[in-house]
Amino acid sequence: MKEQITIKDISQKAGVAISTVSRVLNGKDRVSQKTREKVQKIIDEYGYVPSAAAVSVVRKKTNMVGVIIPEIRNPFYSAIIHGVDMVCRQKGYNVCMFSTGDEAATEEELVKTVVSPLVDGIIAVTATDGAVYSDRRKPVVFVDRQIDSSRFDNVIIDNRGGMYAACRHLIERGHRRIAYISGPMKYCNGYGRMEGFTSCMRAHELPVDERLVLHGDWFEQNGERAARQLLQEREQTGVTAILCSNNLICKGCYTALAEAGVQVGEELSLVGFDEHDFMHFATPKITYVARPTYEMGQLAGELLIQKMESGQQYLGEERVLPVELVEQQSVKELR
Repeated sequence: MKEQITIKDISQKAGVAISTVSRVLNGKDRVSQKTREKVQKIIDEYGYVPSAAAVSVVRKKTNMVGVIIPEIRNPFYSAIIHGVDMVCRQKGYNVCMFSTGDEAATEEELVKTVVSPLVDGIIAVTATDGAVYSDRRKPVVFVDRQIDSSRFDNVIIDNRGGMYAACRHLIERGHRRIAYISGPMKYCNGYGRMEGFTSCMRAHELPVDERLVLHGDWFEQNGERAARQLLQEREQTGVTAILCSNNLICKGCYTALAEAGVQVGEELSLVGFDEHDFMHFATPKITYVARPTYEMGQLAGELLIQKMESGQQYLGEERVLPVELVEQQSVKELR
């Protein structure tokens, strides 16, 4: 087995300066062909490979892109990462993922101590107000978050329009007592979807009953808890349909309804938001709003690469992608 060798060893064996070896390794000019061949022969003989860390320090580039997500349980984030990865790999960038638990303090510490020194650019589904990224001097693109578009580039979807379409779908099929299970109002996906629901109800001159609007987080437990509460108060409220503001909430809601022996699509109608395998394997299959998640990741990756390669910190881009209502079997016709 060949001994481990350093740039200093190569320079001594070749009888040249360390800087000459460095120029050969980096393909730089100002080295004669004879010297280059002599140095290269020693490099090949000992199988010398420069460390990635050393190269990144010299070149001030790591060819790494960091993707920051709130948590890893939701397949929505997996699809975003997939889209980012496909674009970045084509351009010679590797992707590393970081999860924050949707905690701003955790994300800020992660960005300061780990992510910024490691990567050339960042794509984030952020839990912060964006300030920590302003201080890092690394290009960033936010996904699924609408963060100060005068300073940051964002890739989002038409949250309001998507939930408006879902609510209208129920109303057109005769539903008037519609419940809404919401996620947090902190981000555009939360308040945008809520606005879509309430504006659709108002446009059809239907009241928004506060007993039928339940708030919580984005996880299955919120859907289960809210569904149980709606069932307990069902006689008083007369609820006939439930709108869920994301896929995990919808899955939890379906689970609670099934456990209570409620037949979805007959006794209660159910509509979700976001792609999830469960939507297609449930009985009945769940009607939902599909968003172009993979395409969101692709577009974010393209914008970030443009920023990294041009040296621009801000492109002035706020891309709003359309969504689509996928009609399946979970909505009963009441008319």
